[in-house]
Amino acid sequence: MKTGFKDLDKTIKIDKPQIILITSTDEIENVFALNLVKNIAIDENIKTALFTDLDLENVEEEFKIYTKNILTSICSTVDINKIIDSRYIKTILTKEELETAKTKGKAEVLFDETEGQKLYITKEILNNVEEKRVKESCKKINNAPLYINTEEGITINEFKEKCRDLKLEKDIQLIVINTVTINDTKVNILKTINELAKELEVTIIVTVPTIENNNIPLKQELKELVELMNITDITIYLKLGNEEEKGIVHCIVDTKDTRNVIDLIYLTKYNKFVDLIRKL
Repeated sequence: MKTGFKDLDKTIKIDKPQIILITSTDEIENVFALNLVKNIAIDENIKTALFTDLDLENVEEEFKIYTKNILTSICSTVDINKIIDSRYIKTILTKEELETAKTKGKAEVLFDETEGQKLYITKEILNNVEEKRVKESCKKINNAPLYINTEEGITINEFKEKCRDLKLEKDIQLIVINTVTINDTKVNILKTINELAKELEVTIIVTVPTIENNNIPLKQELKELVELMNITDITIYLKLGNEEEKGIVHCIVDTKDTRNVIDLIYLTKYNKFVDLIRKL
């Protein structure tokens, strides 16, 4: 099971019961987790369960960007601001639904000859290449062994039961969870997830909210982070580079034994992380 990032794959292995904690000082931990989902579940065809709070707000554009749209942007490398809503449907849209869609952007209904489904997209104007990329990526996402749960405020026991059911019915190999979707403390969540990873024999990737405020460490948050690190097997900190390192994200990977720094490039336009290729 590969992360899709060469240097990261040399540092960590996602092939055993373990917890990987991802956190950030720049609120990019969930987008990075979605990149891992794209690389593992969609590209590698690994059965994955994703628990997310669904929407990430783009303040500048003042509209909600949903999980599948971010994945569509990552998969197709199309400007996220051009993708407002993308989904597969099996029923024909009503006139009212089309009119509602047109108020958001450009509405189109495309027919998929292979699956016999209607592909409904509302967006800004896309050129022919972008149109093809979006259509192909939507199909790829929907055909992937990816099971997305967007229910918020579930209890830790509900989360465990959902994971057990998915393991039994789908034999999932990876679980990705944003802690804000569960109504409990982060420490309790991590302790339960630690036991669940061993029980189901899977890797569980967990994201937690930003640990710093204006880059000023808060004692309480740092104390909690240390407690979380003691529970997890691997911790990945993400931090944007300075002004001279435009687009670079430093990934500090802490295992029980070592610490490594891996640099990636973050293409904000597509919410996509790629390997950094250094000039010799």
